[in-house]
Amino acid sequence: MVTCATSQDRAGSVYVWGDSHARHLAPGLAEALADQNVKIIYSSACVPLWGVSELPYARSRTSRRECASHNMETLKFLEGLPPAPVIIAARWKNYLTTPELRRVGLQGLKDVTQRLERSGHPVTVIGNVIEPGPEVIDCLRSPDTLITPRARCQPFSSPVQASLEANVALQPLGAAFFDPTPVFCTPECQVAIGKTMLFRDGHHLTDEGSLRLAGALVRAAPLSLTVQGRSTGR
Repeated sequence: MVTCATSQDRAGSVYVWGDSHARHLAPGLAEALADQNVKIIYSSACVPLWGVSELPYARSRTSRRECASHNMETLKFLEGLPPAPVIIAARWKNYLTTPELRRVGLQGLKDVTQRLERSGHPVTVIGNVIEPGPEVIDCLRSPDTLITPRARCQPFSSPVQASLEANVALQPLGAAFFDPTPVFCTPECQVAIGKTMLFRDGHHLTDEGSLRLAGALVRAAPLSLTVQGRSTGR
């Protein structure tokens, strides 16, 4: 069931469930939680909601059914484990695109969170990373001429609002919700710090961006990263 893992011989494990936004957390969590096994369960463009197969994305009906099946298997797998932190992450803005879908998605996440918590798993749901939008590398290598000014390739010009709306929709999750917005927007949103890139494309993090997000999550020390009285981030 686990797609990839940092190690198999450490004392405890943290599970990360989601789409490719779960996968891009792997390098950051591996460093921020160096004493834990970080185990990723992901399926590309598959929203991690166990009973929802019809949230829209560029997928066929068959692949949405496969996504729903994958999620039900994942939930059953996680419920059968001893208590361990579970982090749920996704590119929520691509799924929670209307008020109705935000309502359905929020209820689905509440159901998933409650089921996992009943099995003893503390849960953190990471909100949508505020996305640059344009492919970062294309912006950097874009010719700066009068006809094609580099300024036309402005990160964060349009995807910010959709990301923020998705995160607002997830706020009712309460203590289980971690909003990553301040990690990259303080208040100006950044694609890089100096010469260090935080994004490798229009929405996925580099290893450095992943570590920045994972570090902020661990420093926040939410209850969802604490098992049996021990914080995995300390």
